[in-house]
Amino acid sequence: MEAQIKKESERIVNQNDRIIASERDREMFFNAVFGISNPNQDLIKAAKKYKSRTRQ
Repeated sequence: MEAQIKKESERIVNQNDRIIASERDREMFFNAVFGISNPNQDLIKAAKKYKSRTRQ
């Protein structure tokens, strides 16, 4: 499934090359889509707040 998503992402990037103009932009896009990252403290706090409000 990940390979299919990557292939589709590459197709979208190729179609919209004028939007993602530089190699740096392209790298940032793929890192955002496929990169492994942990949520920061603000996101963790927001998730906890959301969960506490929606469980009532």
